[in-house]
Amino acid sequence: MKTFLLSLISARHSGCVPCTLGRLILAGLVTPAVAALEPVAEFTGFKSAVQTLSYSPDQKFLAGGDESGKVIILDLATGTPVADLSGYEATGSRVFWSPNSKIVYRLGVEGIVISQRDGNGSSKVKPGVQSPRQLVLSPDGRILGVAGTGSVAFFSADTGQALATVEPHPNYRISYLSISHDGKLAASTCEERVVRFIELPSGNFGPSLELEHKPLAMGFSPVAAELVVIDTSAILHRLAVPSGVDKTVSIPGGRVQDLAQSPDGKWIAVVGGIDIRLCPRDESKWRTHRLSNTVLGARSAAFSPDSKFLAVGEHDRRVRVWRVADFSVEP
Repeated sequence: MKTFLLSLISARHSGCVPCTLGRLILAGLVTPAVAALEPVAEFTGFKSAVQTLSYSPDQKFLAGGDESGKVIILDLATGTPVADLSGYEATGSRVFWSPNSKIVYRLGVEGIVISQRDGNGSSKVKPGVQSPRQLVLSPDGRILGVAGTGSVAFFSADTGQALATVEPHPNYRISYLSISHDGKLAASTCEERVVRFIELPSGNFGPSLELEHKPLAMGFSPVAAELVVIDTSAILHRLAVPSGVDKTVSIPGGRVQDLAQSPDGKWIAVVGGIDIRLCPRDESKWRTHRLSNTVLGARSAAFSPDSKFLAVGEHDRRVRVWRVADFSVEP
C-alpha cells in the first residue's frame, strides 16, 4: 500500500510542523500557528480524483474514496492508512460511518458493502434496484438507502431487512439521495431536474419540486427544516420542508461540484474548480479561498464532527484540511 504523506504546513516557513503538533492540531487540542488559509494537513497517495470524504463520528478517522474505486481509512492522529477498502466499489458512491465509528458502508457493484473499520468482516446486502449508483445512511445510522435507475430501496442498517422500494424518477438515473437528520424524510433527484421527497420508513411520496437547472449535490440541514441543493448554474437553493419555498443564493466563482454542511449548522461549504467557498447559514456573504498548487482543483468536501475543520478532496489526487476559522469575508 502506498504510504500516505501527512504534511503540516507552517505559516511562513516551507518546513513541516513536527508530527506531535500535527496530531494535536487535528485532534482539536491546539490552534495551529499558521497564516489564514494555510492547510493544517495534507494526505496524498490516491490513484485519481478524490470524489468522496467522510469523517468518523469520533473524529479519529477520515475515509476517502477516489474515482478508481480506492477507499482508504486514514488515522488522523498519525496520517497513516489503517485500511484499504478497494474492491466492490461503483464509481460515484459515497462512504458512510456507523454512529460508533466502527462500521463503514459503501456501494459495490453487487450491493451495499458493510465492513469493519480495519477492512475485515465485510458483508453485502443486495441493492434491490437496477444499476445502483448512490448510497446514503441516515444520520442516526438506522436506515440505508440505495438508488439506481428510477428506483430507491431502503433497508434497516442493523438487520439488512428491506423497508420500502419506491420509483420516484421512472426511467431516469437517480443522481443524488439524502436522508433528513431525524430519519423521517428522504429526497432524491435526477437528470429531469425534479427533487422528490419520500416519507420514511413507509416510502410514501411527499411533495416534488422542479428546479430550472440540474441539481449536482444536496443535503438536509442538520438544524433546520430545509434541503440545501447546488445546481449546474452555481445557485445554492435552500428549500423549506415541506412547503418547498426556495431561498436562493448565487455562488461566486462559477464551477461547483460538491456541497457540505457543518454539523453545528453554522456553515455551508461549496467546492469546485480552484475555489473553496463558505457561507454562514444566516448570511449571504461568502468566504472564499483560491487553492494554490493545484491543476484541476477541488472535487469533494466534508466537515469534521466538531465543525472546526473542512477536508477537501482534489482532482490532483490528494486531500487537504483547513481550519474553518481561517476563512475571511469576501470583499
